[in-house]
Amino acid sequence: MKADLLVMGDATVNSFRPQEEVRMLLRYITNSLIPQGYAIMVVYQDGILEHFEKLSGAMDVVEFEDAEGVRRLLWRGVHYQDRDFRQNYFIEYQGLRFPGVLGVHRERIWESGEIIALAKDSGMSLKASELTRVDQGGARGWPCDVLLLQMDR
Repeated sequence: MKADLLVMGDATVNSFRPQEEVRMLLRYITNSLIPQGYAIMVVYQDGILEHFEKLSGAMDVVEFEDAEGVRRLLWRGVHYQDRDFRQNYFIEYQGLRFPGVLGVHRERIWESGEIIALAKDSGMSLKASELTRVDQGGARGWPCDVLLLQMDR
């Protein structure tokens, strides 16, 4: 079954770090759409990298209450270098089960122009672009483009 519209939000394309993975994603999208079908992708705007350079090294802590009513802390730190964005976090636990959870999340920061060029190589063209902004976290307020891409065939 093929779709007439496929939507990817929240800059999820950044989870596809090597360029070949983005090419595979775009092939999957084009294979999933009907002829002349559309894809919507949210991607950071060109020029966003300087924001990540400024964010690198930041660390914060957030207090929250878990499902059992226990007050816990989430410690987060970020590092950015050469388009590689890493978020490390530690969630403490104040109980007997385990001391906490340590995690790492890595992304490659893609900009609109790069994704538009790769989409064109995959048989899609840009039909429209609208500005949106990140609404939460350390990147709150940063500009993104909502790209409307259409299959060329």
